[in-house]
Amino acid sequence: MKNKRFSFVAAFCLMLFLLAGTAGAAGNACGEHLTWACTEDGVLTVSGTGEMWSYALQGVPWDRNRIREVVIEEGVTSIGDSAFHSCANLTSVQIADSVASIGSNAFFASGLTSVRIPNTVRETGSYAFANCAALTSVEGVDVGGGKEGVAFADGVFSGCRSLARVSIPEGMTEFSGSHMFRGCAALTAVALPRSLTKLSAALFSDCAALRDLYFAGSVLPELDRFMPAGYVDRLDEIAFHLNSGLPAVTAPKTLAAVPTASAVLVNGSETAFDAYNIEGANYFKLRDLAYALRGTAKQFEVAWDAPTKTINLAPGQAYTAAGGEMSGAGEEEKTAVPTAARILLDGKAVSFTAYNIGGNNYFKLRDIGQAMNFGVDWDSAKRTIAIDTSKAYTPEA
Repeated sequence: MKNKRFSFVAAFCLMLFLLAGTAGAAGNACGEHLTWACTEDGVLTVSGTGEMWSYALQGVPWDRNRIREVVIEEGVTSIGDSAFHSCANLTSVQIADSVASIGSNAFFASGLTSVRIPNTVRETGSYAFANCAALTSVEGVDVGGGKEGVAFADGVFSGCRSLARVSIPEGMTEFSGSHMFRGCAALTAVALPRSLTKLSAALFSDCAALRDLYFAGSVLPELDRFMPAGYVDRLDEIAFHLNSGLPAVTAPKTLAAVPTASAVLVNGSETAFDAYNIEGANYFKLRDLAYALRGTAKQFEVAWDAPTKTINLAPGQAYTAAGGEMSGAGEEEKTAVPTAARILLDGKAVSFTAYNIGGNNYFKLRDIGQAMNFGVDWDSAKRTIAIDTSKAYTPEA
């Protein structure tokens, strides 16, 4: 009798132990055959085999604010929808070559700074990496075994305002939609795969800084020049490089910015501006010019739209002072770094040559004069810059 009672108790304890183990595994499950673990310093690792579950924004099992690094191990075949959405402290991710799909909004508005996407990833969902403000580079890696049929849904990199370089993995034949690089004002170079057969110019409407497209193949894909309303065709501003991938990263070209020594006249009255001369051209702050021209026939409003990181210019509208305008002239030579800002003039995208100097953006005076149609003249004898709102803009002789 004692043996039977002992056997019953032992069996009952074993059952509780097994149930506890099962409950623990289920608590760390993120797929039918996947589990996750997060270290104290924020490294989250997903391991096992098969697909990750997809999630609603508030439904993930981990603490979004705690994650600093994500490791997707070999055997995992997908990253679920919204899995790492809004993980603001997440700066890096390792994606195993076994991953075949990345879900919609998977890394939306995360803190990623760079991404490596193997060409085993056949499908990337809409807005997967959108609004990653710190993301600067995306590398598509050919790990072998790739095939035709890589698909990027629309808006994958939309709103990545710091994104400068992108390499699309081999296998993609055509982009979906026109929002892939919407708001990517800092984008300077894109490498496209040999497999690409069609390219829409609308993709690069917001990419005022884009100057180079690199094609792995020897023949350009078909170019679609159709422009939706409000879009800008920039293909004529871009150099095409065949049989080439992205060149090695080089430091941004810096130039000397010398405080403008010339007097500046606005409708005949001398006005002190915080302006700089860079390689013979003069650069001003937009708000300084708008402030100086308020009340004239060529006045214009300047508005900043934070969600889209866009400067909106409205010709003819009275300027609303923001504070800090006309704060005085520069007194010493500084370093200027090329920069790009998304600018809309009466709702249409325009491109101005601009540099960042000491944390502020300065724009080429003649670009603004042409856009607002006011006169810009140079008197070499008197070494004077004249801004005249009674005259129409005429190109420099």
